[in-house]
Amino acid sequence: MSEVRLNSSGSSAHSGVIRFDGEVFEMFGFATDGSRRIHIATIQQLELSFKSGMLATPTISMSGRNGGMSGIIQAIKPDEAEAADLTALVAEVNEAAARYPNGENQ
Repeated sequence: MSEVRLNSSGSSAHSGVIRFDGEVFEMFGFATDGSRRIHIATIQQLELSFKSGMLATPTISMSGRNGGMSGIIQAIKPDEAEAADLTALVAEVNEAAARYPNGENQ
């Protein structure tokens, strides 16, 4: 299981927990009332962007597959250590998603 805690000081919209247990990707917090739980068979891929500036903000985004989900885009503000942990978690999710090319485990 991989878990990353994002503790953006002063912004609950950028603070939360992202975890992956090998089959279910989860996001908790980020100023929402609930959590998001997504099975790996419905995930096409996760992407991270650390672009920041006037017209850009760091994000983690998910594209869904086979009509399972349209996707998610979540603004984040990771520090350097959190960014490294997120990069590893995203790679783990994408590796697992690749084992489900048609939404079925291969």
